Amino acid sequence: MYKVLIVDDELLAREYVKEIVNWEKLNLEVCALAKDGYDAIEKIKQFSPDIALIDIDMPTVDGLQLAEFIRENSIDIQIIVISGIDDFDTVRKSMVLQVKDYLLKPFNVEELEASLEKLVDNIHEEKYKAAIPKKNIIYNLLKDQNRYNKASFNEYFNQVAHKSCAIGVFYCRSNQGRDDFLFQLERKYEWHSAVIFIKDGEMRIICCLLDYTDTLGKQLSNEAKNTNYLYTLGPVKDNMLLLWDSYQAASDLIDDGIVYNVPRPALLSNLTKREKVFNLHHYINLEKVAFTLRTKNEEKMLGIIKNTFTKLEKDNVCAANIFLLTRTLITFCYDVLKVEGKQLFSEENIKNKSLKQIEKYVINIVTKTVGHEKNKKIPTSKKERIIYNIKNLIQENIGNSNFTINTISEALFLEKSYIRRIFKEYEDTTLNAYTIKVRCDHAKILLETGFYKHSEIAFKVGYKDAAYFSKSFKKYVGMSPKEYEIYANDIMNK
Repeated sequence: MYKVLIVDDELLAREYVKEIVNWEKLNLEVCALAKDGYDAIEKIKQFSPDIALIDIDMPTVDGLQLAEFIRENSIDIQIIVISGIDDFDTVRKSMVLQVKDYLLKPFNVEELEASLEKLVDNIHEEKYKAAIPKKNIIYNLLKDQNRYNKASFNEYFNQVAHKSCAIGVFYCRSNQGRDDFLFQLERKYEWHSAVIFIKDGEMRIICCLLDYTDTLGKQLSNEAKNTNYLYTLGPVKDNMLLLWDSYQAASDLIDDGIVYNVPRPALLSNLTKREKVFNLHHYINLEKVAFTLRTKNEEKMLGIIKNTFTKLEKDNVCAANIFLLTRTLITFCYDVLKVEGKQLFSEENIKNKSLKQIEKYVINIVTKTVGHEKNKKIPTSKKERIIYNIKNLIQENIGNSNFTINTISEALFLEKSYIRRIFKEYEDTTLNAYTIKVRCDHAKILLETGFYKHSEIAFKVGYKDAAYFSKSFKKYVGMSPKEYEIYANDIMNK
């Protein structure tokens, strides 16, 4: 609420104005009463009001002198004069001093409330425009702590003044609900210059508390409880440049609350603490997934997915790691089945969804992909079927270091020379080159997960010697396994 100072030398006049106006409806509160201009100056220093209702004819320091003091000292107060003096020269002087309205006594309450309402709207608009640069600077700082305009930051924020700050995040149930709630918050807290609200995505609101107090923190928490929205507060920091940490912590907790359908903000703190190291392989065996996908066993794949999400729910795994596992699983599925456009998957697809909704999303993606592969036409000619069978044998023996053309010859009862010739004819590459390609492509999948040692990957793709694997991988991919792992991590985190 905005603060109002009432200045009049008559006690009854001061009390009358205080009692007749519905201050709460106008988002206002009377912070002080002053008996003359001198008293008003002291009250201004003490309470920092946003609006002053000033009488003109007062002893010691009159209303015009008080207005002049306010303007000369660049004090941000909007002034309404309430006076019994109906004199053109006095009105003109008031306008020169940027008085917003001049009401003659006796006045009616509707007239005063209409003037105050107009003034509140003007203040709101001015504060909103003034806050835009601050919002942009804070938003950029929170989204990337290494990229913010230092000059602009220093211009708009006084680090010394903001020694206790934090970030809160609201999660609303809909975009429309979020916008209405944001409007209510801004109107309710706009009097507090150190509280800034910023839209974040479609259904979130960032609440930046530059001067954090426990009272203010509780007030905002109560706002969420009254609407049944989720709200959580990140750790309080003693430096504005550390607000990124507070934002990340608050956002992660909101994600957890959404995933587990936490109905009230207070329950967020009851979730299992976040794992420092997430053991993805405890929840899903990627080798088993790869084999199931290659055999296009849709029923078995559904069982793997459901079992995985049951474990996640049982262990209260945090949302960030659920997102990681989901991204890894879907990307892995696309890679194993050679589906084009795997980069179409984004974490945004599963943001703001419950665990059950994420599970349903993964099942939908995987079953569609597997179903598409199953519906591919099986080769009809004899030679095409031979090529099809050769490729299947290579896929099934990715981790077999003893796999050679002899393995294919014995399995298909064909001469080795015939196998080489027909494969070259249909694929325009040698059998050996194709085998290396398949193994290196699978190695890329394993590298993208970031959970295997390079020596383990070499063994899993059929190489006994890790150094030879590295050499072969670099020749085919154009970069070493280590370089590719870094490259893939950068791409997936964009």
